[in-house]
Amino acid sequence: MRILLLLIALIVSFTTSAQQISDSGKQKLKEMDLSIENFDLNNLTIREDLNQILLLDKKRKTNKTFGVIFSSAAVVSIIGGSILLSKGNNPNDNIDYADVMGGIFIAGGVIYGGVSIPFWVASKKREKERDLLLRLHE
Repeated sequence: MRILLLLIALIVSFTTSAQQISDSGKQKLKEMDLSIENFDLNNLTIREDLNQILLLDKKRKTNKTFGVIFSSAAVVSIIGGSILLSKGNNPNDNIDYADVMGGIFIAGGVIYGGVSIPFWVASKKREKERDLLLRLHE
């Protein structure tokens, strides 16, 4: 029974300490031009809102990173495929592998570009949500 109570107390202490805003979180909020010195950080609602702002900013950055990666891959693939397609055909080949590979690269680039769109949209959506919370706490 005592072990169970100790375990519950340990779990509760982890959850309450996780609700605090870390020093790096405070620094990130300052970089967003949000002065947190005026806030009562003991207020649970304010802490949750500030943690939500930090979480939305992290999600925004992650989505934007994936959007950049897939967009870059799309551009490189389309350019590479176009270069392969523009190469002259070898009359001795029955199948022109450069044309086939060029078409595959271009198709892959289009797919990468399509995959990048939801990441850009999600990034913009998270930015709007974050900015709305920021305006509420200014």
